[in-house]
Amino acid sequence: MSGSCPGTLFAQVGAGVKTGFSALEGAIVGGVMWAGCLENLIARRRERTGAVAKADVIHDQVGVSRTTMLLLVEAACFVVIASTMVLTPSGRIVRFTGPVGGLLIGLAQLVSLATRRSLVGVSSAYQEMGDCFCRLARNTRANTIKPGSYRGILFAAGIAAGAWMFLRLVPGGVTGPLPHVSPTMATTGGVLMAIGSRMAGGCTSGHGISGISLLSVSSMVSIASMFVSAAVVVRLVG
Repeated sequence: MSGSCPGTLFAQVGAGVKTGFSALEGAIVGGVMWAGCLENLIARRRERTGAVAKADVIHDQVGVSRTTMLLLVEAACFVVIASTMVLTPSGRIVRFTGPVGGLLIGLAQLVSLATRRSLVGVSSAYQEMGDCFCRLARNTRANTIKPGSYRGILFAAGIAAGAWMFLRLVPGGVTGPLPHVSPTMATTGGVLMAIGSRMAGGCTSGHGISGISLLSVSSMVSIASMFVSAAVVVRLVG
């Protein structure tokens, strides 16, 4: 609906893609809604139902070693990449193929670990934006904001700045059609995207890149749900 994901959105903003700004507006609204009431409502519901978040890893659930599971996941990724390259219609000119782009994302993960001591993840930025708005709305003094509460926002700003710098340094580095999404649809999608990513405890980068690399069960379930729901939404909204 938004034509982006929580991380891609900031790259689109840095590149000047119009739908990215509309989606960002919606995502900020979603962050405010989450910080303002939804987070507490969901937390209370979990307490009533006795739901407990578990940091399970898939190799423990299956009963194999971590190395074996990593090899199986890598093999599955290789099959998906090979199938995509074979089935994707030829003729479209791209600067970077999917495997090359994936390696670059992996290097970005390494840089994030080396510089921030944290795995890649963007959805927390929307919650931080919502927290800041709620503090200002409640006239909370600025010195009560906890240290580090802007880390996600700064990381997201770095994504936008990196996209802007890349386009300036390599003007022809980005090819392909721009997403055709109406401002209303992009804004609505942004709201749902921000709320959904916080409910899931992560986004396509937090779960898809970081979580799967850690063999997290919840991340694999979340990514599978993302693909299924995306297929359904495409059929509904075109």
